[in-house]
Amino acid sequence: MVVSLGTFRFRLVLVLSFILLPFSERKAVAQEERSTLEYQIKASLIFNFLEYVEWPPEIEELGDGLLRLCIFGNEPFGRAFKAFEGEVVRGLRVEVRRSFFFSSPESEGCDVVFLGNSIKNEVEGALGSLKGRPVLTIGESPNFLTQGGSILFLIEARKVKFDINHEGIKEARLTVSSKLLRLAHNSPLAQPVNDQR
Repeated sequence: MVVSLGTFRFRLVLVLSFILLPFSERKAVAQEERSTLEYQIKASLIFNFLEYVEWPPEIEELGDGLLRLCIFGNEPFGRAFKAFEGEVVRGLRVEVRRSFFFSSPESEGCDVVFLGNSIKNEVEGALGSLKGRPVLTIGESPNFLTQGGSILFLIEARKVKFDINHEGIKEARLTVSSKLLRLAHNSPLAQPVNDQR
């Protein structure tokens, strides 16, 4: 059986996303280990989301051949995104930008925006400035979905999971594959979102 690179990545992320975050008696060491692994898993998930989300045809056809992934906040991703820089997804080369703080000018041209919990006080304003634009927004602050974000990371029983905001996806004019929707913590697929695959 031939397994495509995309399918392999998707399966790998499925395995990683259900790994229990490490637990240790030494709180400081355990917290650092959990944090590092948590953000490695989140980086892999973010990259894999790209395979299962479609932007409006005019965006993909008239773009400059880049898929810009913009990370805002000082979350401990370390070098996790370096492995994805330059990879080709959906015929577009991935470019990763990082900034400790969100600013509207810096978000120009971003196709995917991650808003870390370290900038949770900026999230509402950031989502407001991205409203109506075809941008996949991903975050981890508790009110992220109610503020209009697309995908929320959460930790439950020491596992990294995610919820999807169907309305936020629809408003951004994005299409999400039913494969990804099925994996969301807030599934079942009661409301398919613009899915034609």
